[in-house]
Amino acid sequence: MSRVDDDAPVRPVDPTRDVEQMLRYAEELAGFWRETRGLSRRLAAAGRQDPPKLLIADDEVSLRMLVIATLAGEDYTVLQANTGPAAWAVAQEERPRLVLLDLSMPGMSGIEVCRLIRADPDLRSTHVVMLTGSQLSADQEAGLAAGADAFLTKPFRPLELLRVTERWMAMPERSET
Repeated sequence: MSRVDDDAPVRPVDPTRDVEQMLRYAEELAGFWRETRGLSRRLAAAGRQDPPKLLIADDEVSLRMLVIATLAGEDYTVLQANTGPAAWAVAQEERPRLVLLDLSMPGMSGIEVCRLIRADPDLRSTHVVMLTGSQLSADQEAGLAAGADAFLTKPFRPLELLRVTERWMAMPERSET
């Protein structure tokens, strides 16, 4: 059982060091994941040549960096967008297999982008995992009503991101219902 020690010195946040440490941790996890459960072997066995595409759409650069460091490599082509309109444009052009979509972004919400993805015949089979810092069930209900497949609550650990990504990338394409 852990406890908080109110007398313990509090270290000020050093964004440079903390982000670098987080990225090193994410790279270690990504390497371990690829070695032990890598998707590339299954894709090669299935005869697929190009790695599947994943779009991370979030206005927080640190979160996009974490996702890129965790998932980039031979298993996925990781694309990124920092606004709702940019996410929609990248999705239309690149047709990713999975979109990690922030609920709240500038220009257009993740809910709106998800609705557009579901309305586009070329993208309806794309899996969408909404990213949210909110625990509100109304936000999750709105996302599911827009066509999201799942939610990932921020902050999340890199290993959790790997598991969610592996699950949705390995699933068959979404049916067009």
